[in-house]
Amino acid sequence: MSELIQAYWWLFLIALLIALATGYWAWARHRADQSQVTEAPNVASDTLPAPVGNAGEGASTSGNGAVTGEGTSKPKIAAAIGDPDNLLQIKGIGPKLSALCQGLGVTRFDQIAAWGPADIAEVDQHLGTFRGRIERDGWVEQARLLAVGDVAAFETKFGKLDSENK
Repeated sequence: MSELIQAYWWLFLIALLIALATGYWAWARHRADQSQVTEAPNVASDTLPAPVGNAGEGASTSGNGAVTGEGTSKPKIAAAIGDPDNLLQIKGIGPKLSALCQGLGVTRFDQIAAWGPADIAEVDQHLGTFRGRIERDGWVEQARLLAVGDVAAFETKFGKLDSENK
């Protein structure tokens, strides 16, 4: 047995180096992933905050959408004009994401329908764990149909509206 170890000691050394390199790579990747994680807002699913509009200069929002008063963390998009729409009608927006959008000042279908690529990118960077949902779920196209009240076209393309969200 010792002759076998003496003859192939270099294979054991290579295997050890590969194991160490793999372990380091996994540890470094995990650490990088942890530093990029942003916490979703802590909002109860049955409570939706009232729209707050733009926080303005010298104000920001905390994780739950409350204004804290230090620097702005709202997206730089056109403000909503008029009564808020039920954002839950857009497929892919649930209670938590609706509350987050309202906290960012996004409250109307026509507001979302007018977004271009720059607006989408601006809002997306504020969505935390929901990043990518705007384009993946087709919010802009859905909002265009809902903003003009074309429920038939909406239901043809995206499925039936929930009766509780109408």
